[in-house]
Parts: sequence; structure tokens; C-alpha cells
Amino acid sequence: MTGESEIIERYFRQGFADRRGVRTGIGDDGAVLRAPVGANEIVVSCDTLVDGVHFPKQDGGRHAADLGYRCLAVNLSDLAAMGAEPLWFTLALTLPSVDEDWLEAFSSGLRECAVEANIALVGGDTCRGPLACTIQVIGSVPPGQALLRSGAAVGDAIYVSGDLGAAAAWIQGLESAEPALGLAGLEARFWRPAAQLALGKGLRTLASAAIDISDGLIRDLARLLRASRLGARLRLEDLPLCETLRKFADREQTIKMAACAGDDYQLCFTIADDKQQELERLASELDIRLTRIGLTTTGENIDIFYHDRPVSLEHTGFDHFAG
Repeated sequence: MTGESEIIERYFRQGFADRRGVRTGIGDDGAVLRAPVGANEIVVSCDTLVDGVHFPKQDGGRHAADLGYRCLAVNLSDLAAMGAEPLWFTLALTLPSVDEDWLEAFSSGLRECAVEANIALVGGDTCRGPLACTIQVIGSVPPGQALLRSGAAVGDAIYVSGDLGAAAAWIQGLESAEPALGLAGLEARFWRPAAQLALGKGLRTLASAAIDISDGLIRDLARLLRASRLGARLRLEDLPLCETLRKFADREQTIKMAACAGDDYQLCFTIADDKQQELERLASELDIRLTRIGLTTTGENIDIFYHDRPVSLEHTGFDHFAG
């Protein structure tokens, strides 16, 4: 019978990114790590993904490799939102049973994402229970350059990267079995989100505040604005909509998904007018779509407009503890 030590040795010790600074990694009571050269600041973030809550309930392991990739990618998105360089991560994996085929696939997806981001697995834990994965990521930023939610100023432009709505559309189509939503074209956007690490680092000296879009644009923007003690005026007609989704859903449905649904893992950020040209150069260098969607204002409200007509959105994003 495969035990905890065998699982760690067989599936999680070899093949991951090897970064300098790891004096002792997997195999001891704790990792011993050397801080990056210089006076860099350390950024730490942690997320838990639970079967049937953060991803469709696993059935036969068809998405095991994708799940491994996703578990790390969504955590890396937090580092991207802080402008951080990924360094190390830990993994706590709870399994209902030992399925070696599932573990092989899961660890291969996790390893793929780790190698792409050049982040080293340095420790963690495994135990028995309902399927869940907790990852803690550790990164670094130059002193004083971490992107925070609290730095926006009145009159800053609000931007988002990429396009919005694809991942949530796949989930909705899956739950309602609506083939019209074109599930195949949207599936990868859910399982393998691309953490915007290069953009985050490029925004260190440009953006005044930033957040990643995990629970929906409106909800996450509200968190940024609350931290900055500001309001906003948002233009729905300017939202960057997923082209695949636009082919299979009407415009109203597409806009609602782009504004309110989660799992996009793009960046939402604010920037002063005098840095717009530098932002355009960054977008060109990274070959990335950046879209201006609104403006920060005084007050505490997000005023939402569609072609200058005020609108309200009933559902504003994902909340674990909403009734």
C-alpha cells in the first residue's frame, strides 16, 4: 500500500523547478530558504481549492492534470497582482484515497505550471479526507514596489487585462448542458488560467493599485476601491469580452458574465493619466490586451453605466459565505 512518504517521494520530489535559495526543501521538518540577494521584500499568499466548490466535482480523474495546473496557477495570480517574482511554494493535498493514476496526472500538471513560472516546490503535507488542495506561494519584490489595493487616487483610470467571462461561461454551460455555449472552446480558460506575472512586474512602477480577478470583476474591483477609500464610474460597453463567448451568447448575457462572473484571473488595476503612454509601451512589449473600463471617483459607490444609461447588476460575484 502506498503511504504518505511514498506519495511525496514518487510524485512531488523530482522534476519541479530548481531555484537558488533552497538550502533544504522536501524531506525535512521544514524548508530552509535563503532570501534573494539584496533588500527585496517577501510576498506570501495562500489559497485552498475544494472539490465541488472551486472546480467541478472530480469524476474518474479526467481533469486531474488540469487540476494540478489550476491549483498552482490561481495562486500565482495573487503574486502577479502584487507585482512579485515567484520563488517557492508549498502544497497541502487532502485525498479521499490513493489513486496512483490520478496522482501521476495531478503532479504532472502541477509540475508543468511550476516549471513555466520557475517556482520551486519546497514542502507541504498530504492527508486523507475530502479532495482539497491548499497552496502557499512565496515571491519577492524590490523594496517599496509591491502593488497594493490601497494606492489608487481620485481620477485614476481603471484597466483590465485580457478578456473576461470565458471560464464562467464554461461552468455555466457545464451545469446547464447548453451545447450552444461552445464548451470545448472555453474549457481551457477555466482549467489552465494564465497568471499575468510579466504584466504584474511591469506594472510595479506604473500602477497605483491592483488586484487579480478571481471572484468577478465587480466584486474584486470593489475590494480595491474599498482599500483605497474610493468609488468608481464603470462603462460596461468597454468591457473586453471573450470572442468565443460572444459567438454563442447574446450581448446582455456576455456582458453580465464579463462583469460579474469569476475565474478570469486577469489583472484589474488603476493608473494615473501621466503614465498612460508608458502603459501603452508595456502592452506592446508584452503583446497583451489592456482595456480602459472606467475611472475612480470620490465616494464609496461603483456607478455602472451602459452607453451613459445607469444600470444595476443583481449578481456581483462569487462569495463563499453568501446565503
